[in-house]
Amino acid sequence: MSETRLWYTRCPVPTAFGLALQRNLIEDEFGGDPGLAIGALQDSPDRAVRQSHYTHSQPRSFRHGGNYPAIWAQAHGADTRVIGLSAIATRQTILVLPDSPLRAATDLHGKRILLLRRPHEPVDFHYLTGLRTVEKALAFAGLNRHDVTIVEHHIGTAYVDDRPAQHSSGRSAEPPLRKEAIAPWPANLYPLVRGEVDAVVAALTQSVELEYLAGLRPIFDQKRLPLDVQGHNSRPLTFAVKADLIRERPDLVRRVLARALEAETFIRDQPDQALRLFARELAISERVAIHSYGETLVDDLRIDFRDDRVAALRDEVDFLFRAGAIPERIDVDAWLDPSFLDALRGTVPASTAKAVSA
Repeated sequence: MSETRLWYTRCPVPTAFGLALQRNLIEDEFGGDPGLAIGALQDSPDRAVRQSHYTHSQPRSFRHGGNYPAIWAQAHGADTRVIGLSAIATRQTILVLPDSPLRAATDLHGKRILLLRRPHEPVDFHYLTGLRTVEKALAFAGLNRHDVTIVEHHIGTAYVDDRPAQHSSGRSAEPPLRKEAIAPWPANLYPLVRGEVDAVVAALTQSVELEYLAGLRPIFDQKRLPLDVQGHNSRPLTFAVKADLIRERPDLVRRVLARALEAETFIRDQPDQALRLFARELAISERVAIHSYGETLVDDLRIDFRDDRVAALRDEVDFLFRAGAIPERIDVDAWLDPSFLDALRGTVPASTAKAVSA
């Protein structure tokens, strides 16, 4: 009997699927199945397989993470379906030096804003995230793109490393992306210190780190905007699966999603311990995790198809089209497949949460 190989990946942000991996729920689910193997994309020796984190090219694969790569892949023929949406109300900031005269987004008129760019990547999600933050800040301030100068700094560091991650346990409990590869501090910080730009853009935990550890001061934070205008790469997060697996083995899709929902119950019942686990997974301090994700963790990480999340996904599709990142707008309604979630809600047993040592 030929082996069925499942692949998974997720972004370095809190998700119920990531917690299911950390708590060994996925390993427990599939560990005893003959003829079935499951592994992380980032553990493959084949760089093309690891690159599927962005391109969704690998058959029979799952990905829970930022919507920009998922949208890009679907617009370029990846043939995936989204089986759930979650979100992260994370920091998306524009930062300045502590002694800068800039105090608010309205002060950006005529100023230079740094964006890191990797033109060699199939989808430069970090650049697009920064561009989206600038777009939101300017709209909030009544400005437009012509009122500022975008300074692009091209960097050669690839999102996907040349070699797979090494894990002594034989499985990966870490997200596939190194923070220093996504947004290296020197490339973001030094041009600001040297006076080459007036402001830099930061997202996720790096925003918190640059503020608390490097002393930078935020003059705009998308997280402070009303929820209905907070759309970005992490709002919503897409839980996407290759359509071939849905056609061939829908039972496996149900089993993976069921375990993610079990982890979701753990997050609801044990939010403090969940945050501790996320801090460990992302290699950040608990303080940074709390400041980055703690306020709305339970509600954000619930997997669903809420109207506001679907609307935000449509907005991000429009943004990527306007930015020239995708050749055409995808049909969001056809992309979403709520059937698995509808069938599972109410059937997942309450979490038997195990205590986690500090």
